[in-house]
Amino acid sequence: MEVGLGTRLFHSLIVHHETEFPIQVEERFVLASAAPRYGERDFSASTPNEYLTRVAPLERVEHRVCAAMPDTAMRTMLGLAEGEPVLMMTRRTWSRGRLVSHAWLTHPGNRFELSAAFSVGT
Repeated sequence: MEVGLGTRLFHSLIVHHETEFPIQVEERFVLASAAPRYGERDFSASTPNEYLTRVAPLERVEHRVCAAMPDTAMRTMLGLAEGEPVLMMTRRTWSRGRLVSHAWLTHPGNRFELSAAFSVGT
């Protein structure tokens, strides 16, 4: 998180579902001074990303995606059989000149597709 020892951080571990299927395990560290109420939030009503975007407007985002073989705990959370791969996205976000959130978003390889679209100003 690029912070000094003793800096207050929040940690969350959430399994997201679509209908009855787990589609993502989200493990996230959040800088408490940027989102002081993060630890009190009920994320069954809105996602951590929705909340963080509201309280710490995005200034910069970094994504990295790789394929991996999950450990036993991750396979269990995602309902995968042994030997099934996952796609892991590392997401870091900055707001007001500081790193606010570092997340690992893990998806079943057979239930995830990454797509992106953006416009470039002229």
